Amino acid sequence: MIDCLARALHRAGHDVELIALEGSTCPVPTRQVRPPEQSYFSFSSVCHELSYALEAYSHLDGFDVVHDHTMMGPAYARAFPDIPVVVTNHGPFEGVLNAIYAREAPWIASLVGISASQAATAPVPVSVVHHGIDSDLFTYGEGEGDEHGSYLLFLGRMQPIKGVHLAAQAAIAAGARLVIAAKMQEVPEREYFEREVEPLLGDAVEFVGEVGGARKLALLQGARALLNPLQWDEPFGLTMTEALACGTPVIALRRGSVPEIVDHGETGFVLDEVADFPSAIDAIHTLDRKACRIAVETYFNMDRMASDYVDVYADAVAHHRSSGR
Repeated sequence: MIDCLARALHRAGHDVELIALEGSTCPVPTRQVRPPEQSYFSFSSVCHELSYALEAYSHLDGFDVVHDHTMMGPAYARAFPDIPVVVTNHGPFEGVLNAIYAREAPWIASLVGISASQAATAPVPVSVVHHGIDSDLFTYGEGEGDEHGSYLLFLGRMQPIKGVHLAAQAAIAAGARLVIAAKMQEVPEREYFEREVEPLLGDAVEFVGEVGGARKLALLQGARALLNPLQWDEPFGLTMTEALACGTPVIALRRGSVPEIVDHGETGFVLDEVADFPSAIDAIHTLDRKACRIAVETYFNMDRMASDYVDVYADAVAHHRSSGR
């Protein structure tokens, strides 16, 4: 998402500098910082981000606005009051994070959410900017399947909140084939797979592991539909927009950002119960795959996202000036 945003802003003629870890290949002016050394302490993830963020912040002189995508955004806004800081929260607004945002709100020039569903639980006013993707990278497909025939697709992480086992059960109930492509690297992911998903594997359900690049694109292009039986209120589902860009409709539960991404009856089916998935699978042929592609070309694209953020940046600069900082 940040790669798309940086490229789209640069393409629109804005001066952009991306601060990223060594090895970043985003084709915009980039200041690369060395990744911090790993630690084996229990708070290593906190130290990891803090070390990276502080190194990044040391380069932030002479900018009109800073767009922070880390958890350190509120702290930076308070510590460096001379530059307006836009903070995008990519996770849920809840718990201790809400307490932080509520306390630090006066120092943040603009706080951004990535869906209206997510923003509804924010403790302070939030702008909403939906993600956009590079539609040139996710090209249209006819859903013609692979060498084994037609299939449905699950694409995501091997976690209970993603509902992988529910997707498998729905496909089996519909008499359809499901391909599961999922990240499974952490112990809880493996335990969930062994407990809930592996017993369902067979002729109808295939697990192909984690995919990317050409393999991911081919799976999206060839799928009849993407199944997304979410068990949590996901702030934004990029996988759904990637599927739509490939012409693949989405069948999903009405959770989180789903109704903001999937147009029920046009680009997929937004359902209230997992029990409704089999009938939706049977009806997927009634949808126009080209309408899915058009939805991305006209709205869920990176140029629209960049344009929305430019408006946020302008408001943030104006707010910063009016506050006398």
